[in-house]
Amino acid sequence: MIQNFHLQELTSSFLFDPATLKDIEWIAQLEAEMYSGEDVVPEEILREWYAANPTGFFVIKTKNGQNLGHIDILPVRPGTLRLFVEGAILERDIRGDSLYSPGERGSIRDLYIESLAVRVSGKGKISVLRALALNLPSLLCRIAAPENIETVYGMAATKPGERMMEHLGFQRVLKGEERKDGHAIFSAGFKMLMENIAWICRDLAGKDNIQYLKKGEP
Repeated sequence: MIQNFHLQELTSSFLFDPATLKDIEWIAQLEAEMYSGEDVVPEEILREWYAANPTGFFVIKTKNGQNLGHIDILPVRPGTLRLFVEGAILERDIRGDSLYSPGERGSIRDLYIESLAVRVSGKGKISVLRALALNLPSLLCRIAAPENIETVYGMAATKPGERMMEHLGFQRVLKGEERKDGHAIFSAGFKMLMENIAWICRDLAGKDNIQYLKKGEP
């Protein structure tokens, strides 16, 4: 799920560090704090996903190393992904053997942004969303070969989360009432998403991201 974010200040004051196994407990605690009911993925499932493929787990930190949030991106196999997108199963029903392994990086066509949760408080707090927009290309390409990625999926837990996804070019696939978990599911073509990010962040960093993708580097 994607929590509340805003599209104000652009900054590079955040770090997106690959999560370690020790970070999973903290990530589970953060999800339990941000979400409720069946939206909270149990820590044992998070550990199962991490064991299957750790490349999509990131801890968002301030430059002084303070944990601020996390983003999890799952390379879900087509059969399970179809069931999830259609609303037949919950996130917690996705198991480790439903994910591609790091060694299967070249086979991954679709990615699912499972969770983006950040503690944001205080006047003038830097916009995490803009930092995410700048970093999202490199995060996605750490998991899969950019030339092979076709679609990125996401699910919004709040109205601001939905607005964020729509701003990036995601389109609604199914309404919440059509799915078991009650949340709308969104998707975006990878190429279009990267172009939208470059447009939103039309500064040197945004241009560099597009060049990075054209080179097809992992």
